[in-house]
Amino acid sequence: AADGSMDRAAIAKRVFGKSDAERADLVFLESLLHPRIRDRLASEGRKLATSGIPAVVLDAPLLLDAGWKSLCDVVK
Repeated sequence: AADGSMDRAAIAKRVFGKSDAERADLVFLESLLHPRIRDRLASEGRKLATSGIPAVVLDAPLLLDAGWKSLCDVVK
């Protein structure tokens, strides 16, 4: 948006359609976000592990699709 905030409705309209262009926009958006999200998950996991937290649950709908399974010891 003009004020610098995200217009979630406009983003959703652009990336969740069925056309080839919309699919390409989704792939592009995921290529920007997924590496950053994975890095953040890994970083937070390491911090929690070193602080003595015995387990962490990731509720991530795209865990397998995004290739983040390697961050987990168990996936159910």
